Amino acid sequence: MKTSCQQRFRNQRGFSLVELLVAMAITIIVMAAAMMMFMKSLDTNDMTMLIAEMQANARAGTNALAQDINQAGTGIAWGGYTLAQGPAENFGNNATYMNPNNFYTVPASAGPPATPATNVMYGITPVDGGGPAIAGPANNGAGAPVQMDGINLVYADPVLSSSDPTVSNWTTPPAPGPAVADAGANITITMPNGMLPAVNDNNSGIRIGDVLTLNNSVVGVVSNVAPGPPAIITLSPGDPYNINQFGPVGAGTPGSVRSLAPYPISVNVMRLYVITYFLQGIDAAGNPVTKAAAATAVDFRLMRQVNQQAATIVAEHINYLQFSYDLGDPSCLTTAPMSHIPNAVEPTACGIPTAKPAYDKIRTVYINLGARSAKPDKRGVYYQTTVNTTVGPRSLSYNNTYPADKP
Repeated sequence: MKTSCQQRFRNQRGFSLVELLVAMAITIIVMAAAMMMFMKSLDTNDMTMLIAEMQANARAGTNALAQDINQAGTGIAWGGYTLAQGPAENFGNNATYMNPNNFYTVPASAGPPATPATNVMYGITPVDGGGPAIAGPANNGAGAPVQMDGINLVYADPVLSSSDPTVSNWTTPPAPGPAVADAGANITITMPNGMLPAVNDNNSGIRIGDVLTLNNSVVGVVSNVAPGPPAIITLSPGDPYNINQFGPVGAGTPGSVRSLAPYPISVNVMRLYVITYFLQGIDAAGNPVTKAAAATAVDFRLMRQVNQQAATIVAEHINYLQFSYDLGDPSCLTTAPMSHIPNAVEPTACGIPTAKPAYDKIRTVYINLGARSAKPDKRGVYYQTTVNTTVGPRSLSYNNTYPADKP
């Protein structure tokens, strides 16, 4: 006969060894499943962040390009600016990362009257294959290297071309207005006091390397700025664009600043934005890599350069940049006037004997930009995205087609 104490001890006994092992096994399985879900959640979160950052970089690059391309040609002279007749001018200030690219060349003509070859600064000048060669558009080490493109854009500075006197009085400067004079090998522009904004304004003032247009007909590059008063801007030969070609005093060179001589009492001085987009490689430490050494780069980024100022970063981890263009040619009466022509080279059609550049006929720009994730996933693979955008520069259709004296 069992006592009440023995019965109580039997009712209070613990788990058996088998029960304990089963419970531990179940706990381990549940914890392992929870851990796997947690790790999967972390991987998904990392992947989402990488993709979001990648897409943000792609959007930043395409938005900047689209904004500047849309402005191309705004406020510039009808048909672009004819540059000095001499050694070829080119966008050579970033030759370290992109091939120097000549301005549009108008071939010489036997006449009558005979004309020499000249370069013209248009709203858009393509740089076909002038950028670095990147191994495979996806940049995961597969595929043959692809030569990247660049693009050059020109439009008037929206501040210094404003007709609103509360923003700027450069379009209607205080009397007697800027005065141009020869100073031996150089050209000087004396700016009157009271101009808004001031020449030495920290935000909108003139800087060395800026591109100016006088009377919206000739172009020069700023070599020096003396703040004054009065402020004096100097244009000297030898600028990286090779635009400052003046010729002898009293004779000048057609298309140059000196071709305005004898100078009027005052001239209208405006600033142009000459903008270049290109891809720049970087090494593991984040230092720039030259175009020639692009194969050693671990990543690439989209750069934007205004005039001859230092280039700035627009978007990181951009590893693909290609452009193509639609041209509008009114002389094509038997074929469609708009055709998708890569690199803005007009074919041997419409009575044209040989293929030639047709930068003045660009009406649409197609942007093909690729971005990659900042780092690879746990498998060592980079995520990739490509953005295709079409931009119709609103000013070029009118600026290159209709003369200023026509409605």
